Amino acid sequence: MLKYLHALLTIALLALATTPLAGGTPWAARSLAVIVNPKNPVTNLSYNELRAYLRLDKQKWPDNKPIELLLRPSKSVEMEILLDQVYRMTSAQLHKYWAGKVFRGDISSKPSVVPTAASARARVLKVPSALTVVMHDEVPEGVRVLTIDGKQPGEEGYRLSLDDGEDASRP
Repeated sequence: MLKYLHALLTIALLALATTPLAGGTPWAARSLAVIVNPKNPVTNLSYNELRAYLRLDKQKWPDNKPIELLLRPSKSVEMEILLDQVYRMTSAQLHKYWAGKVFRGDISSKPSVVPTAASARARVLKVPSALTVVMHDEVPEGVRVLTIDGKQPGEEGYRLSLDDGEDASRP
């Protein structure tokens, strides 16, 4: 009987932990984690600094190493969050944005795409200056998660989260 109650309690707790919020997705699955190589000296970025790096308006880390920006596939939840919270444009507009930066000579090519958290991890561990995002609940081992404005993914006020339809990136 005790084993049965324990199993029932475990199932109930798991159900609570994964219960969707108003938007239909568990909170942890709705926050992005910004990851870098563990040798990268950066541990925290302001939201505006992060936005400049992800838009490649700033292309070098403070130690003057060039950033290798790795994006997620255009139909992924990660890109949906970035399009809404950081780029503030549609996928088609972002494609034109990158083409314009290449045409003007601001960047030599569009950012590479890493299809999975595992491939993001592999690239980030191989390239000390790489920068990418993964879902908070998919952070791979061995990488550094940057805080944004001093907040970790999932904390109240974290700016790379979808929270009940509100746009946390805009005041």
